[in-house]
Amino acid sequence: MEIEPSVVGALGHGGAEFDDDLAPYRAVLRRIAGNALQRLQQRCDILHQFKNEDPVRAYVVSIDIRKSTDLMLKATQPQRFAEFLLQIWDGFRKIICKNLGVFDKFTGDGVLAHFPEFFSGPDAGYRAISSAAECHALFDQQYCKNRDLFHTVLLDTGLGIGIDLGDVHLVEVNEELTVVGRPVVYACRFSGGPAGNTLLNQVAYEHLRDAYGQFVDFKEEVVDLKHEGRVRAYRVSLNRTKYNAVFPDWWGDDTPGVADEE
Repeated sequence: MEIEPSVVGALGHGGAEFDDDLAPYRAVLRRIAGNALQRLQQRCDILHQFKNEDPVRAYVVSIDIRKSTDLMLKATQPQRFAEFLLQIWDGFRKIICKNLGVFDKFTGDGVLAHFPEFFSGPDAGYRAISSAAECHALFDQQYCKNRDLFHTVLLDTGLGIGIDLGDVHLVEVNEELTVVGRPVVYACRFSGGPAGNTLLNQVAYEHLRDAYGQFVDFKEEVVDLKHEGRVRAYRVSLNRTKYNAVFPDWWGDDTPGVADEE
């Protein structure tokens, strides 16, 4: 079963209106899958956790297009390059929402997303790394498809993706939802790694290794972080052993217990 990737509001259907009971949660409703929205209409207790001032545990995913400035300089048509980026970013958004993540924002060179355990479920971590793998594949496919857009086709471009795990605060400003906290900082720093890699910080690695070691491959790396020096990171990739991510409890009893993410 695949989750409907469509979203509503500012990121989907423009000026979508919500019932009075849901109106206070419009900031998050704009950033989740449409199918999830339908199920959450009767679960304001889950939505309320997005407005709770207490920290929540989440996987944070930062996606950065490496050498994006060079790509812009080598583009033959600025308008086509803008359309190329918009198509990629929209694809990232759909992938994140399909995997029960919360799409946070476009960052200019990429996107930021988070997978709170209370929302994304017990397999929030697997959903995060699955989203990363799908985003890598999408970028590579679209870049190859649009080679004729560039004067010179760079081979060292691609996505750098960083993932960290920990307590974050969900903050709403002017009806815009964002996530703040240490995991955001390190996810963003690790997304500055080599193109084509998804890098985990230590805590995220330990939890993902223990939970999904049979389904995920890891390799130790060294990353040079600005102001910190050389630190240990862990490159992560899905292997060929399929794992079906479990739906969160709020998804309901009328669906299979596992998600078909393919």
